[in-house]
Amino acid sequence: MKKIIIILCIMGLLISCFDPPPEGNDPVDETKYGYVSPSSGKLGTKVRFFNLDEPDYPIDEYRVKFHGMDALIEPDSITSTDVYTSVPFDALHGPVMLLHYELDSTDYSQNGVLIPMINHDTIKIPFFDVREYSSHIDRRLTWFDLNYTIGAEHSKYRSGKTIQEINWVGEINGDTTILTASYFINDEKYDHHISFYSIRDNDHLPELINVYCYRSYRKYGVDYVDRDYLFEGVVKLQSWDPGNLVSGRIITTLGNMNNIHFWCDFSE
Repeated sequence: MKKIIIILCIMGLLISCFDPPPEGNDPVDETKYGYVSPSSGKLGTKVRFFNLDEPDYPIDEYRVKFHGMDALIEPDSITSTDVYTSVPFDALHGPVMLLHYELDSTDYSQNGVLIPMINHDTIKIPFFDVREYSSHIDRRLTWFDLNYTIGAEHSKYRSGKTIQEINWVGEINGDTTILTASYFINDEKYDHHISFYSIRDNDHLPELINVYCYRSYRKYGVDYVDRDYLFEGVVKLQSWDPGNLVSGRIITTLGNMNNIHFWCDFSE
């Protein structure tokens, strides 16, 4: 009889091990997801993220990362439930993340200076196909091949919610076409320069001579000038008609030149 009781107890223990866990203990997938259109593109392609799972913060406060590389959120996102951006230089095939960072005021370094950025919300787009490589050994000039048309309204400097109109001035000096623009962001002055060897045949690309930006500012009573030259990046040329209209876009990692559109109407 004792043996029967022991056997029954052992069988009961074994059966209980295979019982399903109580309701409420199942792992919960808390990942938020969204959709993207288009699902592939070249550097600079305009992209829209939509049907986002319940963002916890205003959508224009998020940061976009294409497989770890930062992309700028377009101003269109400020008044929308969707996010608009473009494929950044250095983007790779893989997931896209929308991240919301805030300063964590409870975690300081020993000297009280460092305040780390803590991510409080993540929305994931599982995959985006990047169909153009980023070259770190040279700069490239190509014809414009993106999914929108550049107009005069695109010629603006954008950084977060800061939007500054850029007015380009064109000059032809012999066989050289030069575009320049100057503007201020707060107390900082930006001077842009783009120059081409002026091949007159509109069906062939000109030669890119130089692209740079000077940022002038004053700090602690001292005047400084930061000089950024485009050594790696791509310039996509939409219109090439020196003396009439030259337009295009710069795509690089340099903050002062990244995603700058140029539109120079020589007749104005």
